[in-house]
Amino acid sequence: MPRGFLAVTSHPSSLLPESEFHDWYEGEHIPLRLDRLHEFLSGARYRAVDASSSNTTTYGPTQPEWLAMYEIDDTATFSKPAYTSLREQRSAHEADVMKRLAMLVRRTGEEG
Repeated sequence: MPRGFLAVTSHPSSLLPESEFHDWYEGEHIPLRLDRLHEFLSGARYRAVDASSSNTTTYGPTQPEWLAMYEIDDTATFSKPAYTSLREQRSAHEADVMKRLAMLVRRTGEEG
């Protein structure tokens, strides 16, 4: 049962207003993990302080603006139905928001 982390970098597209992105993240996405899954010990969101318009091309962002970090008490959490169902059975709102992200990269890791 190694401790682990979930790191998610993201960047909303021009089709996703920043206020809607934050409302979804704070009101739906984070609570589904931190409030319902005891394996999620902590979580925090960070905005890149070095983000600038130079990180964006006509094809979209070249680097993500946002990072979410979660500490997990057991990396087996990532294969448990309580967690996998969150990704497989997204709400209509979450599915819509996810489609409007220009960039989303999810990484997991363990202590070692």
